[in-house]
Amino acid sequence: MWMKGHNMPTPTAEDRKNMGMMMMFPIVFTILSTITLACLAYLIGSSNWMTGAKLGLAAGAFATTALGMSHAYTKKPFSLTILDSAYHICGLCIAGIILSVWH
Repeated sequence: MWMKGHNMPTPTAEDRKNMGMMMMFPIVFTILSTITLACLAYLIGSSNWMTGAKLGLAAGAFATTALGMSHAYTKKPFSLTILDSAYHICGLCIAGIILSVWH
């Protein structure tokens, strides 16, 4: 569903060879968003899982806003916006919980 929504063809053998390098960008951006979330958790004094989940949810709302604008501009289906947003919201909520209870 995700590949269809982004109009991505099935990866070829050549595409699979280059996936390691292609995965570097998401890893770098995940690290940056997690560091930012850690800074926010520190600033607000988050120390329990519920506060961490709320922090992740708030960060996910910002990510969803950016995705929604980008998807609307590029005329992506709304179901794809929901799918991409849910991925980021869940990931940021989990990161917020971990960062809040792990100190």
